[in-house]
Amino acid sequence: MSDLIAALPGEARERLRSCPQPEWVPPMLATLTQRRFSSPDWIFERKLDGERCLAFVRVGAVRLLSRNRRRLEGTYPEVVAFEEGRTSFARLQGRLGITVHRNAEGERFVDEACRQGWEGLIGKRADAAYVGRRSADWLKLKCSNRQEMVVGGFTEPMGSRVGFGALLTGYHDEGRLVDAGKEGTGYDTATLRELRDRLEQLEQPQSPFAGGAGREAGAMARESRG
Repeated sequence: MSDLIAALPGEARERLRSCPQPEWVPPMLATLTQRRFSSPDWIFERKLDGERCLAFVRVGAVRLLSRNRRRLEGTYPEVVAFEEGRTSFARLQGRLGITVHRNAEGERFVDEACRQGWEGLIGKRADAAYVGRRSADWLKLKCSNRQEMVVGGFTEPMGSRVGFGALLTGYHDEGRLVDAGKEGTGYDTATLRELRDRLEQLEQPQSPFAGGAGREAGAMARESRG
């Protein structure tokens, strides 16, 4: 860390202050956008699917925590490298490489990413501070508009339809279940009846959606991934 501090300009070093290491720092999250743009003030890198891991390192102790503050030390245990069947400490000395990024040509990089079948890119404002929340200084530029949805409730059927009218769907955002609308097509009669039975077992009077959305429907007691 001293090498990093020494590399800073003098005025930047003067603004630094000593403080105790925090017990927790929420990870910075990116904001989904449809924009495609280029700017010398932004860097663009491949969007990787994986688990966020925050490392808190003190002398003689390391804590690894997930985005939800789950301990990960057991998930990432000791590392061993082999060379011709023997353990090799030397092979562990190289640092992990930094993800390749570009400082411009954002639109072209997105097009290349989509042609290669990537999920998309992450755009980061180069001079932005790391903040423990979702920020417009980090942007998700996705090649396809896919989102994992949660079923949070259902509506009553109308007319001759059986089972339910539509499923109320939502998505998680910073601990809230945000209403994403209704989905009621593509079910045969047997599926409608089967899902209705399962939904009724999970029914509760309160809406699980932020702001009480979906109050006209029977909201489920626990979330069910769709």
